Amino acid sequence: MIVTRKKTDVIQLSKIRMREELRRRLARDAERRGVTLNAEIVDRLERSYTYDAQWLRDAAIIDMMVDNNDVNGVLLRRIAAELMKKPNWFASELEIANMAKWIVFTLDSFGHRAPRGYVSYGDRREEDNKDDDQADQQDDEHGNEGQ
Repeated sequence: MIVTRKKTDVIQLSKIRMREELRRRLARDAERRGVTLNAEIVDRLERSYTYDAQWLRDAAIIDMMVDNNDVNGVLLRRIAAELMKKPNWFASELEIANMAKWIVFTLDSFGHRAPRGYVSYGDRREEDNKDDDQADQQDDEHGNEGQ
C-alpha cells in the first residue's frame, strides 16, 4: 500500500548519517540560536534550496547583463557570491579595504592587470607592476598609447 503525503505533512526520517564533527557544529549553532538540533538541520536544508533558487535567478540576470559572455559572467557571479557572504562589506574602512583587495585578487586571477596604484595580489608582485608601468611609459614615448 502506497501512502500519499501532502506537501505540508511533517515526516520523520528514521536515520541520518553524518560525521560527529558536523553533528557537533550543528548542535552548537542550534544552541546559539536557541532552537532544537532538528530545527537547525531543517532550517539549513530549507535555506540551501532558497539559496539555490536565488542563485539560478541571479545567474540568469547576470547572463543577460553581460550578453552571455562567459568570462564576464563568471567574474560577476564571483563578485555577487562574495557580496552575498558579506552584505555589510561597507560597514568599516577595514571591510571596504578587504573587499577592494579581494576584487583586485579576483581580477588578477582572470589575468587582468591591477589598476595603477594598487599592489597586485596572487602571483604578481609590486615589481611586476613597476615593469608594466615602465612598459607603458615607453609606449607613450614612442606614440604607441592604447596599443
